[in-house]
Amino acid sequence: MMAWIRLRHGRHNLLTTESEREVDGPVFGPFLTIHENEGRDIRCGEAWTLRIVDGSVYYGGMYYRTWEIFHGSVRDSERDRVCCFSPDLAEPPHWDEFSNESFAVVLFD
Repeated sequence: MMAWIRLRHGRHNLLTTESEREVDGPVFGPFLTIHENEGRDIRCGEAWTLRIVDGSVYYGGMYYRTWEIFHGSVRDSERDRVCCFSPDLAEPPHWDEFSNESFAVVLFD
């Protein structure tokens, strides 16, 4: 059975408060495997990596506080959210300059 990942509760800024509107993000898949690596990233299949920044998955300029891994088929209501993964959209700003821990500190300084 193939696995999918659904990104939810997206916001443009890590400092967004609970009361601000959050949006549902893309759905990626299907994959043979999805693996979270020590809270730093999520590896989807053999080639795709989603980065985790301060507990949120970064993709396309958004930080998603919730992600769901599921098996089976995509819901009819979210078929328009299924999209092709772009590695360029998965790299958080300054990711290559900082580790995950120091990146979070820079965001809040």
